Formats: sequence, C-alpha cells, structure tokens
Amino acid sequence: LWKFISFPDNQDVLDLIDMKRVGILAVLDEQCIVEWGSDDKFVQQLYTRCGPHDRFEATPKQKAYRKFGVDHYAGNVEYSTEEWVEKNKDQLPAASVELLMSTTFEHVGRLQIFVRAEAGGRGTVAMKSVGAKFGEQLKNLRSRIAFTAPHYVRCLKPNDELLPDEFDPKQVVEQLRYSGVLEAVRVSRAGYPTRYPHGQFMARYYMLGDLGQDGTQRNKDMLQLVKFIARHVWEAEVKKIQAREAVVREQELERKGPGKYIRHKSEREMANVHKKKKKRMNAQSNIEIPETKEEFDRLDFSTGCAVAGLQLGRTKVFLRREAFDRIESLRVAILGKSARVIQAKMRGR
Repeated sequence: LWKFISFPDNQDVLDLIDMKRVGILAVLDEQCIVEWGSDDKFVQQLYTRCGPHDRFEATPKQKAYRKFGVDHYAGNVEYSTEEWVEKNKDQLPAASVELLMSTTFEHVGRLQIFVRAEAGGRGTVAMKSVGAKFGEQLKNLRSRIAFTAPHYVRCLKPNDELLPDEFDPKQVVEQLRYSGVLEAVRVSRAGYPTRYPHGQFMARYYMLGDLGQDGTQRNKDMLQLVKFIARHVWEAEVKKIQAREAVVREQELERKGPGKYIRHKSEREMANVHKKKKKRMNAQSNIEIPETKEEFDRLDFSTGCAVAGLQLGRTKVFLRREAFDRIESLRVAILGKSARVIQAKMRGR
C-alpha cells in the first residue's frame, strides 16, 4: 500500500560537476596541475569528456566562444571558461610569496600559513584549488545535513528595483519554482508529512478512541485506536463527498430549469444506475473508497488505514495532510464538547 512518489533527481547534474576524472571540476583541477594547462586545453578536454553527458550542452556557436551549458533543475545555464584555470588556482605570484615569506614583521608572519605559492609541486595545486575546496565544503555540508534535522529559511526577492511595498507575483513564483520549493511541497503533500511516535500519538489523540466495556475508559491499545480513528476519518470523508455530489446534482437540476419533468425511477432502474455509478478512488493510494460501513469493515487493517490516509508503522504513525486536518478537527470537537460538559457541571446545570 506504500506508493512510490516520483520526484526530479538532480544526482546526474552533481555527477557531471563533481565526479572524479570525468567531472567538470576534475577536468579543471587536472589542467591546474600540469605546467602546460590553459583555458583552451581545459575547454577541449571538457568537450571530449563531458560531451556525451545528457545534461551537458556545447553547440558549435558555444564552442567558438569557449562556452558550454549545463541543464540544471531550474533550466539551462551557459558558462564562459575565460580565465577559469587561473581563478581555480587562487595563488599569489611567486615574487609576492617570496616577499611575504622573508618578512620580519610579526603580523605579516602570521599570514604565512595561509599563503599558497605557484611552485607547490605536482598534485599540490589540485588539493588546494577553489574547485576542490568547494567540493570538500559541499561534502561536509551534506554529511552534517544527513545527521541532523535542518530547517530552511527561504528568502525571496519581491522585486528587482528593491522598492518597499512592491510585490511582483510572477517573480516570486519563479523563485519558488526554480529553487525547488514548490516541488518539495508537492512531494511532502503526496506522502505522509506528519509523523508521530506511538507514545505522542496516543497522548494527543486517545480521546478519539472507542470507549471500553465500562463505557468510561478509553481504549489504550494503539492498534484499536488507529483503527477507530481511520473509521472516523473515512466517515467524515464520505459525508464530505456526498455533500459535494448533492450540491452538483442541485446545480444540474437548476440548470435544466423548472419546466423539466423528472420522473421517478423504479427500484430496478435505480439499482442499474447504482451499478453504473463511477467508483470513488483514493488519489494517493489508488484504492476504491467504500461507500457503506459494511464495505469498510470488510477491508483489512492496512487497506482501511490507507483509505483514511494514515499508516501505522513500527515506531510511528504516518498521516497525510488531509487525514491530519480531519483528526485535528475531531479532536477539537471532542475537547470543546467536554469543556461544555465541565462548565455545565460547575454551574449546576
């Protein structure tokens, strides 16, 4: 009943940029190591090694100007390779390094450990290049993210003129789309964005469970609680669908006009119409939604939960957004009713 959610994977772009020996940064570092490295040799090696990649683009016009394009998630971006090799080395000229190394000024002497000379020996440049440093920082960042639960603050630019109280909707939507925020929201809503550990779920929603045999104590069994809540959610969803369909039928009757005569169908005709009625399907789990309590009770536990939009895991309870909203509304209704009962008792009513 778990359904795979498709999403755009950017891993092939990362491989194109950072893969060993054939990635863009690897080819650039290679040209920084050799003594005869230059922008011309770099771009030629780039066209040869990265040309077959699906995300790499180099048209004849781009090759004439030593340019190339990468098809990122947000779209195609064109790059110019002018002075890439020199900028990637990020080194001081040998004369400047010699001057800094020979200084007797104490403050300048402290900077010697940060100085990178041109003559560092074979392999030294590649280890300290801008591209290698960026790759190392990116790997460290991804490692830290993998062991934490980060929360991001996305800053959006409301307009290009930097004016107050000016909001360009098109520009804001483009930023949300190209930065992947809208896609992240879509994937989150398609899955189970709300997840409670068993203990926390029981503490928050125990009042939604069925009463025990004595009629006063709620059932504390997690399986029974989830099953009872799933039934509540299904009943509320079916009532919502039926109300929506009733409104559509009323609008259809109004559209036909009062002059139309609607004859009453016999029981057999009504049965045939019911058989031809389109089945209601759950969009996320692709399961037929039961229309009666008997049909819902015949479903197994996992299928019933999937219809309601929740799942019981080994340590957590997973909720879709619609199921979470429905459960919260049920919880608020029960707490409100209980509060009114308490108030009535305290006032002697």
